[in-house]
Amino acid sequence: MTKNTSSISYSVTNTWLSALMVLFLTALPLTVNSALLEFKGEEYLAYEVGASLPYSGTDIQYYFDKDKLEVSTHKLSEITYVNGKMHGPAKYWAYDGSPHMLRTYDNGVLHGRVASFHTHSVTTMAMEQFYVNGKEEGLSTYWDANGAKLWAMNMKQGLRHGLSQGWSDTGVLIYQGEFADNQQQGEHWWYDNQGAKLQRTQFTDGQYDGIYQRWYQDGKQAIDVTYAKGLLNGEARYWYKNGQLKSQVNYLLGAKQGQEQFWYEDGTLMHTAEYQAGRKQGKQETWYQNGKPQSVSHFNQNQLHGEELLWTEAGLKTRFEYNNGQVINFEMP
Repeated sequence: MTKNTSSISYSVTNTWLSALMVLFLTALPLTVNSALLEFKGEEYLAYEVGASLPYSGTDIQYYFDKDKLEVSTHKLSEITYVNGKMHGPAKYWAYDGSPHMLRTYDNGVLHGRVASFHTHSVTTMAMEQFYVNGKEEGLSTYWDANGAKLWAMNMKQGLRHGLSQGWSDTGVLIYQGEFADNQQQGEHWWYDNQGAKLQRTQFTDGQYDGIYQRWYQDGKQAIDVTYAKGLLNGEARYWYKNGQLKSQVNYLLGAKQGQEQFWYEDGTLMHTAEYQAGRKQGKQETWYQNGKPQSVSHFNQNQLHGEELLWTEAGLKTRFEYNNGQVINFEMP
C-alpha cells in the first residue's frame, strides 16, 4: 500500500470559494446594479464605468422582477469597495431575502468570517470558515441542509492542522484524525453510519507508520498489517468475510521476508513459499481446493532452480528440472 490518498477528509480552498461564488452569481435571475462597475488590471480593481479612479463606496445589487419587468426590493448583494478593492463584509441573499453567502475582506484579501447558507425551505448554515490574510485559520465547519454537522476541521495558514472530524447525517462520528501542516499524524479512525469501526491507521508525516487495520461491516477483521515509514514491516494478515484467514505474509521494510501462506475460503491450504529480501528462495508448494497437490517448485534468488513437479486435477504429473531459471530436463506423463 502507498501513502493514503483516500482518507475521508478534505480542505476547502480560496479557489473553491471563488468558483462557488461565480456559480451562484451566474445562476441568479437578472439583476440591477446601484453602480455600474467594471474591473480592470492585474489586481482586478473595481471602477465605475467611465471613471479614471478606482471605485470607493458600497455597491448594492437588486434582483429584477421578470414578471413585473421592474426592479424588485429584494437585495442580491451588498459589497463595499475601498480604492477598487473589496473591504469589509460582502453579503449575498437569496431571492426570498434569506442569507446565502458572507465573505469578509481586508483590502481585497479574505480576512475574517466566511459563511454560506442552505436556502431551501429553512435557512441553515452550510459552511463557516475564518481567514487571516487570505488563508484559512481556526475551525472550519460544514453542515447539511437539515442542520446536521458533517465536518469540522482545524486549519492553520490554509492547511489542516489539529483535529479533523466527520459525522453522518444522523450525527454518528464516522471519521477522526489529527493533522500537522496538512499531513496526517497519529491515529486515524473511520466508522460506519452505526458507529462500528471500519479502519484504524497510524501515520507519521502523512505516511503509514504503525498499525493498519480494517474490518468488514459485520465487525469481522479484514486486514491487520504494520508499516514502518510507509513500508510494510512485520506480519501482514488478511481474512475472508467468513472469518477464515486468507493470507499471512512477513515483510521487512517493504520486502517479503520469511514464510508466505495462502488459504482457500474453506480453510484449505492453497500456497506456501519462502522469501529472502523480497525474492523467492527455497521450496514453494501449491494445492488444489480438494487438498491434492498442484505444484512443488524450488527457487534460488527468485529463479526456478532444481526440480519442479506439476499435477493436473486428475493427478497427471509433469517433471521439470531447472538451472538458474533455464529448463535442462523434463518428463511428460
